[in-house]
Amino acid sequence: MAWSEGYMETVAQQRVRWMAFLGSNSGVLDDSMRHKIKLLMRLGIPPELRHRVWRLTTGSFAKQRRANVTYDELLRRYEGIPSPFDDQIAKDLRRTLPKHARYSSEEARRALERVLRAYALWHPTVGYCQGMNFVVAILLLIMAEEDAFWLLAAIVEDVLPGFYHPSLIGVNTDTNVLHDLIAIKLPAVWHSLQILQLERDALTSVFVSWFMCLFNQLPSESMLRVWDMLLFEGSKTLFRTSLALLTLNAKSLADLATAVEQGMIHSDDAAHEAIGLLRDMPSHAVDCNNLMTIATAGCLGSIP
Repeated sequence: MAWSEGYMETVAQQRVRWMAFLGSNSGVLDDSMRHKIKLLMRLGIPPELRHRVWRLTTGSFAKQRRANVTYDELLRRYEGIPSPFDDQIAKDLRRTLPKHARYSSEEARRALERVLRAYALWHPTVGYCQGMNFVVAILLLIMAEEDAFWLLAAIVEDVLPGFYHPSLIGVNTDTNVLHDLIAIKLPAVWHSLQILQLERDALTSVFVSWFMCLFNQLPSESMLRVWDMLLFEGSKTLFRTSLALLTLNAKSLADLATAVEQGMIHSDDAAHEAIGLLRDMPSHAVDCNNLMTIATAGCLGSIP
């Protein structure tokens, strides 16, 4: 693939930069490091360093040190204790990355269940919310079970507060913000969406599916690059990634809108086709470099 030409060389260069940075870091980030690490995160993290960098940038190392309990102690404490979320977790285990070879293993599914149950019982005001299963499943592909638990805690409580709360206040707020950002940042795309007469609820359902699973619909390298940025910059990464996907597919939306205006397709059929196009956008973003270039482009300006 054209996009991958030279990509391994870029990863190798990033490895040198990250090793130098991590070698001089004590495990705590301060304000003087933020600009440097922001640039590094946007260029990506070598696979073998990703778990360490994510734990550093999210503060999960510090969260683990501050806790008065270990993950193993939590597992022993909650063994045999029922959770009000057990049934939902059990249902979701069966549909979490079902095509991934790792999760054909019973032990892998048990590890996923242990992390989700432990967090639900440890933090009952959050408990368990659909979407968390996909987040933890990805984390367990990259790091040990205990590390995945503490990183989940950092994501839910610090990186995306309110996202996985039972009220979904965080994700609902951010999807509303995204609607406004599309109108401001991508007026041509917004115009196409208006011509297609997409109901706000239908658009919101697509955005929620992107946000709750943190774009796990993306091809793996693209998804990991988004997570690299997300786990340092927070929810504005979700906005930037959404705007980038819409930019990449602006012509398809415009062509569909033109077909409606010219009477070539009924508006109801066009709306249905547009929703399908929106849902499929992440899966086609194979070129991770292009996606990240657009997501961080100056033309998008500042993002709240």
